Amino acid sequence: MEMMIYFNESEIISNLIQEKGQQAHLTPSLEIVRSTFYSSSCSVNVYQLDANAIYFWAQMPFFQRAKTSLKSSEIPLPDLIFRLRQKQFSGFIDVQLLKKEEGGILFFNEGDRIGGSFSWSTGGMSTSDEDYNTLLSRIQINDGLFSFGSFVRER
Repeated sequence: MEMMIYFNESEIISNLIQEKGQQAHLTPSLEIVRSTFYSSSCSVNVYQLDANAIYFWAQMPFFQRAKTSLKSSEIPLPDLIFRLRQKQFSGFIDVQLLKKEEGGILFFNEGDRIGGSFSWSTGGMSTSDEDYNTLLSRIQINDGLFSFGSFVRER
């Protein structure tokens, strides 16, 4: 089971839970979270986000992850983006550098790259070409792994 809990100093904004092999769903109650922490061991990662970024991530649409990933040695990122543009792709590419704990998530709407979130920035949506170009240069130095998520239109 994976859980994502978005919160600030005064409220819990959103809870997203995904059990293995199931689609992720929002839950209005923290009871599932509490019972999971009490009944099993787990690892917890806490990420600090800019105040506006919390609301961005908490409102991200539902998505379906692809079962396969691609390596940058198989297809360069610009070529991959060109192909996704032709297919009118709406979703994201999760880019992980293989030799470093860095990367980014690039977001697309009907084939257009609309921005991204990068490990070296504040955690919100960046529309900066500079951040995108930094990602490209880091992939050229360290191979990258691309995994995909397509936004689900209706639930």
